[in-house]
Amino acid sequence: MTGPPLHLEDVDISSEASASLLIQVLSDEKHALPESLSVLGSIVNSFDRTRPLSVDNHPTVQAWCTESLANLQAQISDGVSARPLFSVFTFEPSTQQFRYFCSAEVAPGDKSKFPTPDENTHVAGAFRALRALADAHYPRFHVLKPNNSDDPPQIVIGAVHEKWRTATEPIILSRNPCPRYLLSPDNAKRSRSNTNPQLHPQSSPTLYEQDWIVSQMLEHDIPTVSSTSHIPRSATYLRSRFPYSVCLRDPSGPVAVSSSGADAEADADPTKRRAIAWALIHSDGGVGTLYVDTRYRGRRLGKRVVSELGRMLDPGAVTTTTSGCPLADGDPGGGAAGWVWAETMQSNAKGQAFFDSLGSEGWERAWTCDWVRIGRVEQE
Repeated sequence: MTGPPLHLEDVDISSEASASLLIQVLSDEKHALPESLSVLGSIVNSFDRTRPLSVDNHPTVQAWCTESLANLQAQISDGVSARPLFSVFTFEPSTQQFRYFCSAEVAPGDKSKFPTPDENTHVAGAFRALRALADAHYPRFHVLKPNNSDDPPQIVIGAVHEKWRTATEPIILSRNPCPRYLLSPDNAKRSRSNTNPQLHPQSSPTLYEQDWIVSQMLEHDIPTVSSTSHIPRSATYLRSRFPYSVCLRDPSGPVAVSSSGADAEADADPTKRRAIAWALIHSDGGVGTLYVDTRYRGRRLGKRVVSELGRMLDPGAVTTTTSGCPLADGDPGGGAAGWVWAETMQSNAKGQAFFDSLGSEGWERAWTCDWVRIGRVEQE
């Protein structure tokens, strides 16, 4: 694991051809899925999914690969050659975070858990190469005030498969393990078919069952959502996720914002009622920021919110985007490639218990992802 850093090839993600090819590589069911979902999701959710990929509608993340895309496509298309070993990093400017995937994560049986020496060497080299790239462009990729502290600048890499703990241990500053939960495309379809078809969280709020109001998150929800999140989220980021969110409100609950007129005006606008349960689709495609007001727990509202998010990502359903259009033709739906997924911190026992309870609806606990932080070379 002490070999030289690998070469990271910059993928011109603004090119329709390059973006399509990288999406194709990461969507391969034999060599990538479902382990590639966070990287794939960060790409496909960075452009408008209601419109086809084009020169005017392309991913806004940055991407690097340890192999040329042309070589990878050739190797993947060749059913005779050995499984290609490659790594992909993406960087989301909106969150100042990287995502990582290595093809060796996709392996049968125990091979998916225990890396070979060559695989460990490859991953260690990829991480050293990323650190060198980030240092060369300092502070472009660094979080300068980690957790609002005086800690030194760091880069944040998300969704690193637990398989790479030995390979990455020498250069990381910290890791935060998060169990990954998956809803496969087949199970997602069954789950959506069992959901009340009237429960679409359109821009215009609707009432369903017990008169709960369903809408997307709105500006006046930001303080409440921010105050209950285990992970700090900026107001700018939350606003960017409004079109991909679900929010439940109690029509008899208090008004969240003051009305410019009489109380009757507030009653006429149900979206002004305080939020009681919510969740959103993150910029990498994962379900997150799930929360249910403590006064409303035990009513299956969490499951309803997650179910609504799944329906939102149905390619045949109308989404909550401002245009109100369905996903573009050919988009398989889900957070990416038809899959729906979520992570919860290992320290969050209640969160894990909730997603474990979704097993009857097709959700499965898969592997553990690590969120790691790496400092500059000079900090060693």
